[in-house]
Amino acid sequence: MNCCKESDEPSSQSIPFPVSSESKQWLIMMKYMLECAEKSMEFLDTVKNHLDFNDEDLERFSILCIALEQARHQMALLGKKFFEDSATDLLENLSILSEPKESKTNDYTQTGYEGDNIPIKEPKPIIEKKEPTKKDACLCGAFKQRLVKKSKHEKIVVCSPLKRSTFVNEKCLKDGTPSTKKKVLGPEDYPNDDENPFILKDTGGLELPNTGFGYELFYAMQRHRNKIAQIVETTDDSQTFEELLRDAISTALNLKTKGLDEDSLISLCVTNNKYSCMPYLAGLFLGCKMNGIDVSFGKEDLAFLLKLATPDLLFVQKEKVPIMAETLAEIELEIPIVVIGGEVEGYENFQDYLISSNEDIRAFRPYKSDSMRRNCVILFSSGTSGMPKGICLNHGNLLGQVFFATITDNLHRVFISFTSYYWISAVILLGYTTLAGVTRIVPQPFEPNRFFQLIDRYKIESAFLGPFECITVIRTPKSPEYDTSSLKTLCTGGAAVREIVFIALRRVFPGCLVFQTYGQTEVGGLLVKWATKNPEDLSLLYAKPGSCGRTFGGFWYKFVDEENDRILGPFQPGELLVRSDTLMMNGYYKRDSSECFDRTGWLKTGDLAYYDDYHCIYVVDRVKELIKYRLWHVPPIILENVLMAHPVVARAVVVGIPHSDDGEHPMGLIILKEGIDPETVDLEEVAEFANSKLNEKQYLRAGVRIIHSIPLTATGKVRRRSLRDSVLQGHQL
Repeated sequence: MNCCKESDEPSSQSIPFPVSSESKQWLIMMKYMLECAEKSMEFLDTVKNHLDFNDEDLERFSILCIALEQARHQMALLGKKFFEDSATDLLENLSILSEPKESKTNDYTQTGYEGDNIPIKEPKPIIEKKEPTKKDACLCGAFKQRLVKKSKHEKIVVCSPLKRSTFVNEKCLKDGTPSTKKKVLGPEDYPNDDENPFILKDTGGLELPNTGFGYELFYAMQRHRNKIAQIVETTDDSQTFEELLRDAISTALNLKTKGLDEDSLISLCVTNNKYSCMPYLAGLFLGCKMNGIDVSFGKEDLAFLLKLATPDLLFVQKEKVPIMAETLAEIELEIPIVVIGGEVEGYENFQDYLISSNEDIRAFRPYKSDSMRRNCVILFSSGTSGMPKGICLNHGNLLGQVFFATITDNLHRVFISFTSYYWISAVILLGYTTLAGVTRIVPQPFEPNRFFQLIDRYKIESAFLGPFECITVIRTPKSPEYDTSSLKTLCTGGAAVREIVFIALRRVFPGCLVFQTYGQTEVGGLLVKWATKNPEDLSLLYAKPGSCGRTFGGFWYKFVDEENDRILGPFQPGELLVRSDTLMMNGYYKRDSSECFDRTGWLKTGDLAYYDDYHCIYVVDRVKELIKYRLWHVPPIILENVLMAHPVVARAVVVGIPHSDDGEHPMGLIILKEGIDPETVDLEEVAEFANSKLNEKQYLRAGVRIIHSIPLTATGKVRRRSLRDSVLQGHQL
């Protein structure tokens, strides 16, 4: 090509630096590589259309196409950015340097990324080997080779892509012979401490501001003042961030006149509506501790939570005021109530809190925390087996979660979630959408057909659903009149979801990234996630739908054997324990929280999990005794106490039986009192007796069975998992 011939004469055009012959050769080589990538994609598409692929082959084909598209676009960006001023004549006619177009297959639609947002990373090498050699001794001796692909015609074995330095005590000698001074160490040779190489460590790499959660949300709303902050489904009303900020400031000013400050606790018991976020934001602007109570709770639950964390002020939905007033009277607490959603005689109306002078609103400045460890939000969650506890999250918890989400995820313009402020997900999603300037849809309670309709009406691009909501979606036929093609990401969390659910969801929403995450309230949100800005994570996301994601946010992870507390390596399920310098709770509100940590200060998640060669993490079971029904924690001890109140029951154990839709259903296992004939016992009557004393979320939906003995551990604890497995396998108990 003439444009690449060297010339002794200087160019008439001004260029920032001389182009060497090596640079020109590199450009030519890069051009041919890009053209090869484009031809490879065309060839693959042709082959796909002429051959009969099964579902597994189509899935692999999808992953390969995504990888090629990403590699092609990254190479183009790299060359174009580096040489755009000096070699435009070579690059301008190269069509594949343009933004990647939308490419479709039978099961997905992949859209290219926006240029500068793509991190260019070198892919991890996969080393193909037939037999280990001496040079592989240091790696293969510490970590066995694993089979990663198997079919009728081929068998590829690769060594672990984890760094050798994490497994090898000393480098191999130059000739490949392992050193004789120190042996190659395996996981059993390392002590249970922070230097163990099987601990996954994420560096985080993010420095948080020393300001406060409410402080950052306040100025984010100012930055995004002209964008739409929220749209209310019931009325179709919308508010810009500027309008929402004005209402939140006005609420904060009225709260301040009542003496509420950083030492105050404010609770909300409200449905999702136009006003529900305003008192929450206002309290954060003043540095108050915020708390949410679910509107579905009865008097017994309300009484327990209000005594556990007694607020200085209650914002209550109009329909919930009578039961809240009765509860407060019974427990002899006097807490001011502000009514949201209408007027109730004898109580303040929230509409009055939206009135303030323009001068005061303009002069308002948010609270700046004197410590990022100061309590910011108190959320209710159960411990290992008992009643709910107040989890104290600080400003560092919440800011860290929100900041990491904004830098690792592709941001979209319109978002929807059906969660309330009782859950950590609602708090984090409020912070995430505010910080990123994303429009939130404020919906009514979830219903699948209306979910499809909302996507079509508001062109929703991102959604967060619970596992039960996901299952409901795939079981509900979608009407052709609803266009859901705008949905780009669908995330779920709160409980493990089977792979088949993700495959089905991807068929309902072709072209949408469907994935799950894993988190806990004790860390302020997520523990494991996919970084959707990272091409490597995107490829793994498609290839490993059963995984919750990879490490992030500066967390350390270890997987511990339940029997001997030994740290386990890849593919070995153990209880997941985590640690972080910043993203950890302050503890329980006015209670001891030592039960949540091991002897070295790691947080026990209570979940059985493992990781693979690529540090993808899989949650497979629950270690702690809690039963999870549709994300609600059901402590077995409450159900057991109710069962033992029945006249025929001597002892009871409640276990969780897996259920495809609801997560787990409680089952009661009872030992009868001496002298009672099992043939005379009506088990349905025993279950009805217990259910009559429980709330709807705690019902013994898996029924009641009679057992003859209860297996115990050496320390006298019930082996619940052993009992549950015996039930599932049909063994005589």
